[in-house]
Amino acid sequence: MGRVSTPTAPCRIEAWVPVQPSEDPQKVLRALLNMLPECEAVGGGMFVKAASTDTASLDALRDAVISRQLQASLRRNLLRNLDGEATWFYLNKQAAFVGAVAVCDDPEESPLGPLKITITSRRIQDIIGWLGGSA
Repeated sequence: MGRVSTPTAPCRIEAWVPVQPSEDPQKVLRALLNMLPECEAVGGGMFVKAASTDTASLDALRDAVISRQLQASLRRNLLRNLDGEATWFYLNKQAAFVGAVAVCDDPEESPLGPLKITITSRRIQDIIGWLGGSA
C-alpha cells in the first residue's frame, strides 16, 4: 500500500503544552518538537507553544500514529472534539519526550499535563480522514 499524500488544505495548526515548575522548559520544548518537528515553537513562561499553516507539519505525527496503530484512537478524539472547522486532541507529554506517540482521551492521562494540538481548516474532514487513517 502506497503512502497517502498529505492534504494540501489551508489550515492552522497550534500546539501548546504546560511547563510545570519541576520541569526543564527545554525538555518540554523537545517533547513538542518530537511530535511536530516542522512547526515553529517558542517557549516561555508557563507554556511552550508551536504553530504552522502547513499540513505537512503533521507528517511525522501521522507516521508515528500509523506505526503504533493508533489511528482509531486519534480519529475518535478528532471527531469527538470537532467544532465547526476546528478540532483538537491530547498527547502524553512524557511519551512525546522520548519520541513516542500516546493519544490521551483525558488530560489526566498525562500527569504533568498533555500536549494539546488544535487544527483549524475549511477542509477539516479531509485532514481528520488523513490523520485518522481513513483516507
